[in-house]
Amino acid sequence: AMKVSSGDGVTIFTCSRGQNVLRCHYCGRSATTRCSFQFKGKLKGKVCDKPLCDHCLQEHHKKPMCRPHKEFIAKIGGKW
Repeated sequence: AMKVSSGDGVTIFTCSRGQNVLRCHYCGRSATTRCSFQFKGKLKGKVCDKPLCDHCLQEHHKKPMCRPHKEFIAKIGGKW
C-alpha cells in the first residue's frame, strides 16, 4: 500500500489489487484511511493509527481526541 498524506491528520492508503486490504477498525469494511491523530495529555507521543473506512472516519473524528467510544461502536454494530 502506498501512503499518501492528505494533510489534515489523515493518511490515505492507495492499494492496487491483490494487496492485503486493511479492514476498518470498527465495521470491517475495507479501510481507505488510517487516522493519524497524535494524542495529548497522558497519551502524549502515541498516535491513533486505526484503519478506517470513509464512513467511520467521519464518525471517528467527531469524537473528542479520536477515542473509540463504546456508544459509537455499538451504533455501527462493531465490536469493542
